[in-house]
Amino acid sequence: MIVSNNFEFTMEGKKNDIISTLNTVDKAIIEEKKRKLVPVIKTIIFCRVQNIPLREHRDDGSLAESSNASTTEEVEDLTGGGLCKVVLVELQNPCLDISNCRGQAFDGGSNTSGKYQGLQARIAKIQPLAIYSHCANHRLNLVISKASSTPSIRNAVGGISSVAIFFENLLRGCTN
Repeated sequence: MIVSNNFEFTMEGKKNDIISTLNTVDKAIIEEKKRKLVPVIKTIIFCRVQNIPLREHRDDGSLAESSNASTTEEVEDLTGGGLCKVVLVELQNPCLDISNCRGQAFDGGSNTSGKYQGLQARIAKIQPLAIYSHCANHRLNLVISKASSTPSIRNAVGGISSVAIFFENLLRGCTN
């Protein structure tokens, strides 16, 4: 009896209506997810083109400060191996899982960025999907500190800073 009812249902075209309805619902869900992802993808592309570091975090909606770090002690061993031990201890936190790590960014120090013995190389052995890239914020600091060692550049930056301070004070005087 059930088979004959299914046959009649299919012959009347009702089954196809159900399938097309399900497909329409699926398409709507896919389009909604695409709509939500487009700004995220555009932001990622923009940050990459502008060489802006991008980091992910999960917002639980709470405004209270919290820390996932289990320790605030100073690190004694600053070698790649020593830093790796500290990182792996921190990753024992139940909120963190190295299998979810997809990227790592450090300054240009050999202890962090070293190709064979640095922290990034050691993390990459444990999690190959954690791709290393040099931290763009550190690049700016390195450029400024290196440039500041040249007297003419240091003087030029000092002059520009003085002009900026002058205009800032001038604007404050105009708005008061």
